[in-house]
Amino acid sequence: MASNLATQWLQRLEDHTSAVKALACCLFRGNLLAFDGGGVNKCTRLWNTHMGACLNSVDTSSQVCTFLWSKHEHELHSAHRFSENQLTL
Repeated sequence: MASNLATQWLQRLEDHTSAVKALACCLFRGNLLAFDGGGVNKCTRLWNTHMGACLNSVDTSSQVCTFLWSKHEHELHSAHRFSENQLTL
């Protein structure tokens, strides 16, 4: 049965212009979200989801495949594909 309720956004993050390839919520700050847009964008962004604001943007020079927040430190690990093929912290 289809719902007739209208969809309402809690936050809509529109400054990102390509497909999202990696996404992770911070384990220490529930309102911190990291995501990357792959080979076209090559930029990791950190968002405050409560304010809907971009806190930081980092040029990665490559496509990020995945993120992993450290369980013990305030660190974000990322695995990259083209063209760098690297792991970063």
